[in-house]
Amino acid sequence: IIDEDSRSITLQFLPEPSTLDPEKIVRRMGSLTRGMLRDAREALATEDRKTMALIAERDDEVDRLYFLLVRAIRTATIDTEISERYNLSPVECLDYRVLASFIEGVGDTVAEFSGRASEELPGPTAAKEIGEVLKILEEMEETSVRIFLGREGGQNRKGYLQVDGMHREVITRLRGIAQEGNISTRAVVDLLGMLERISKAFVDISDLSLPTFQFREGPAYTKGRKAI
Repeated sequence: IIDEDSRSITLQFLPEPSTLDPEKIVRRMGSLTRGMLRDAREALATEDRKTMALIAERDDEVDRLYFLLVRAIRTATIDTEISERYNLSPVECLDYRVLASFIEGVGDTVAEFSGRASEELPGPTAAKEIGEVLKILEEMEETSVRIFLGREGGQNRKGYLQVDGMHREVITRLRGIAQEGNISTRAVVDLLGMLERISKAFVDISDLSLPTFQFREGPAYTKGRKAI
């Protein structure tokens, strides 16, 4: 499965599975999780419990791609010919392994979010605001994976700051929703926590694209830089 959403599914027949490389697998994982976020947003807006419940099933394909990538990376670290074919250094193999873990975790969390939301939908006001957060998360997913795969040199720092800025906006919005006083149920509070975890994962993905020993801004990181 290359791509899938609530309305369509795209398949590709692979006579030789070994032709898959890590970048293609990551792009497929990203496409699937982004589609899950999009469908969760649309289902929440229309109170479509059926679609919301079905989103969780799509995480199975993300998991399959994750394990496929892990096997490919392990093979590349053992066989230099394979790593050269993938054009990946040992450090880049490690980065791909960590990246895949983050995306797989996002898929798990979106599945958990959609399953919980299908059982107890938030009120109209909270649902609208949560939908806006989901829209930001879609953009965060696209940006973070793109800058990782692009290895855009000096643009990686700019991309990281962009994702980090969106993360701050997500946190601000989630706090605003929590403080409105119209989400008394534990289920809705849990939904907000899941969205925060997803947002943090995208920040971590964009962090992988930064050069080695790149320090983030902030007092703690500044202190560490001076010590070095």
